[in-house]
Amino acid sequence: MLVQIIKKIFSETRNFIMENSIINSLKRKIEENIISKVEIPKLNSISDILYPKYIDKDLQADTEKLNIVKYKDKYFDSHIYLFKYEGIVRKKIIEYKFREKSYLNETFVNFILKNEKICRFLKSYDIITPVPIHAKRKRKRGYNQSEIIAKKVAKNIENLQYISNCLVKQKNTVAQSSLTKKQRIKNVKGVYKLQNEQMLNNKNVVIFDDIYTTGSTVNECAKLLRKANVKKILVLTLAKDFLSKT
Repeated sequence: MLVQIIKKIFSETRNFIMENSIINSLKRKIEENIISKVEIPKLNSISDILYPKYIDKDLQADTEKLNIVKYKDKYFDSHIYLFKYEGIVRKKIIEYKFREKSYLNETFVNFILKNEKICRFLKSYDIITPVPIHAKRKRKRGYNQSEIIAKKVAKNIENLQYISNCLVKQKNTVAQSSLTKKQRIKNVKGVYKLQNEQMLNNKNVVIFDDIYTTGSTVNECAKLLRKANVKKILVLTLAKDFLSKT
């Protein structure tokens, strides 16, 4: 029994060393421009090389459907989302956001761009801006998950300009996912700051975020944008959580 355990530990250790050796070799080649101009995901194992998860077949979206919602008590005009926040979608968004799998943005961007109805809708807007995260959290995570997607969507939608510096998160708050609806509303009060207002004047603006739960975060952002005399505000998210805390 002890011999079998030792063999298993040795085998797993050897595989780990081999995987990291291949990954490090790829990274060196990229840095030395042997492999050039390729956007390589952050690799955690050999399986990330052999199976590119950014074309994950488990994810599915109805590219003919336009999930659009209007709310009576919000500062924005309407909300479009692609998925319900459940199952494999929830799993992949969590991996994208918290598990250092930033390359999954390719999957989500493709779902947005393949939906002709969403793209036609976006063409009537002038600016897309992501919900900002605090600088400290961005340094820790390495990226703003909403920023990456918003930027790529803008590149593929005619006349849609990407602007990231009109909203700034000036306070590093507790994660919204851990709070109730009432706590979420209180948690975002006075957290964001509006700047470069002249860029927003008389414009139609899209606020992009990954998940819509109670809408507290995007509503606080929309409230500030209204002060910049924007004409119309759309909230675009990857998913909508129908099981939010009350």
